[in-house]
Amino acid sequence: MSGDTILFYDLAGNLWQAGGGDAAAKSGQRPLENPAEIIWSANLKNIVKTGESQSAARYTFSDLTKGTTAPLRAGIKSVAFSPDASQIVYYISDGQSNALFSSASDGRNQRSLISAFRLRGVVLSWPKSNLIAFTSKPSGTSAGSLWTLNAASLAIAKMIDGLYGLEVLYAPD
Repeated sequence: MSGDTILFYDLAGNLWQAGGGDAAAKSGQRPLENPAEIIWSANLKNIVKTGESQSAARYTFSDLTKGTTAPLRAGIKSVAFSPDASQIVYYISDGQSNALFSSASDGRNQRSLISAFRLRGVVLSWPKSNLIAFTSKPSGTSAGSLWTLNAASLAIAKMIDGLYGLEVLYAPD
């Protein structure tokens, strides 16, 4: 695939490819059932969230370069790729306890990062190889915060606190 190629899923779960001035065309891939969210990496790997409700949500890893898929662990509420897409970080909640894990991007070699994660409803990102970030879900009615986790030492630091509607984006450098 060239640098001007765009891949996207439609609401029916069909994967499309467009680029080079050509009209968009469906790929030969089987459509996804009940797609809810697509989390892309920079190297044609993605994680697909499917399900008709949050309680029925499931995440599946997909490598479009190899045509492989692998289901990820049940209970995932938020997930993000490492910058090189070789790993993922994910937040799991079963209603009574919360935990933060990392693993290979296909879910193998799981590692517990925080076993008693006290935050709920977080949005994860992994902007640098040694830095995992999590924010509270953006809201205009409750104040949001940004925390970082050192991927090596597992030290947590609060970076921003008390901002309503906080949504965080990261520059590539």
